[in-house]
Amino acid sequence: MMDGHWTEQEFINDIYGVGPGDGHLERCAECRGRREQMAMRRRAAAREPEVPAEFLAAQRRAIHQKLGARQAPAMRWAPAFAAVFVLLIGLLLIRQPRPVAAPGPVMTAADSQLFSDIYALEGSSEPQAVTPVRALFEEN
Repeated sequence: MMDGHWTEQEFINDIYGVGPGDGHLERCAECRGRREQMAMRRRAAAREPEVPAEFLAAQRRAIHQKLGARQAPAMRWAPAFAAVFVLLIGLLLIRQPRPVAAPGPVMTAADSQLFSDIYALEGSSEPQAVTPVRALFEEN
């Protein structure tokens, strides 16, 4: 305590309920007055602002008016979109599928040769890397 009066920190602590419990406020009228001023400022800062009911009603009317204006053009096109949707569904259901001809087996001589080479390679138990080495030892 300075000169027998509370410091700013002691006032703040008292306002928040953790101040010194030394009974100083009961004895000192000056500190009691400062504490009351601080408490009034704190209550004023915590108080919600007063908003006139007319102002809030005008805001509500403006919001409803804007919402109503936005919905009108969208609703105007709804029947047209519904009609187009029904037409598309109708066209999809009415359309008959065309018969698709099954592709016939078309095999050329080159395809036959390719398949026989593949089967020959697969049927051989000898690795493919041995072929050049065997060619060195074969007699022609």
